[in-house]
Amino acid sequence: VFQAVGNGVLSMILSIARQVGVLLPVAYLCTGERRGEMLGIQLKDIDFKKRVIHIYKSVEHLNNAPHMRDYTKTPAGIRKVPLLSMLAEALEPIRHLPSDTYIIGLDTKPITLKKYETMWQRFWRKYGVGEEVVHTERVYRRGRSEVVKYSTWRVPVCGHQFRHEYVCMLAMAGVPEEIAI
Repeated sequence: VFQAVGNGVLSMILSIARQVGVLLPVAYLCTGERRGEMLGIQLKDIDFKKRVIHIYKSVEHLNNAPHMRDYTKTPAGIRKVPLLSMLAEALEPIRHLPSDTYIIGLDTKPITLKKYETMWQRFWRKYGVGEEVVHTERVYRRGRSEVVKYSTWRVPVCGHQFRHEYVCMLAMAGVPEEIAI
């Protein structure tokens, strides 16, 4: 079921958009990409002069491992997305990196699903959105059984919600539906 991102979350992202470490949610908000498309964007796909991002590939995770695909989920997924000022500013600190650098993860290889989930949780935890969930697990160390506790952060926002938000923003800006969707 689709759930809106919410004005409070959007306002928070807009207020911190120029800070270090906020590229992932800013990129979602400013492009409306699917997760696989977002994780497939490299610096070489961004034309800073023409202010456009070329979307033509995606990352698919099999178990935890990333696999590059030279296609998107649908044929309509191959497109040019405008490079909005907010995203251009967020990308400015990394423009000097090699052109084959993925903008999410800042490496020349796409990130694993686990790393993506950790990045997403850490961002929202830093800004107090979500709740801590404590887990216990039985492990065996040095021949003995122990119970260890660890926590994760349950986040009420997923990247796909930003895709819907982006389409709504385009519609409110008067962009025709056949282009916005």
